[in-house]
Amino acid sequence: MEELQQHVELPAEEQQRRQREQEEEDRQRRGGSRAGSSSRVEQDRRRRQQTQAEILAIMCNSFSRMVDKAQATVQASVNIEVRFEMIRKESNVKPGYPFEARMGEDTKQRYKQAWQRIIGYVFRTHAMAAVDKQQQQQQQQ
Repeated sequence: MEELQQHVELPAEEQQRRQREQEEEDRQRRGGSRAGSSSRVEQDRRRRQQTQAEILAIMCNSFSRMVDKAQATVQASVNIEVRFEMIRKESNVKPGYPFEARMGEDTKQRYKQAWQRIIGYVFRTHAMAAVDKQQQQQQQQ
């Protein structure tokens, strides 16, 4: 896991969440241990969250690379006529300028962060639904 973290930069929100979890874990260790079964359940939950965080970090980094690649592709290989069509808002009005794929680094970073938040929300919602479904199946048995 540490090897993966060296190659994958986690979003700032994820880093803060992990730090809070680590602090909570340290407090619990200092305050004494709980019963064995609840401790095991807690360890499983933490392990699952850690794995999910790693997957989410990989997804966010992949998205970031995709945005960079898409921007470079548009700038290098999409002709001017197509770029005029990309920015067209009304079918009967020709735009006055072509689509410009260039963005400042700060703008691109904000764009990526906004989408990464959406990706994280969808990912966590899906993960929560899977855990709920698994718990329901266990209760039925």
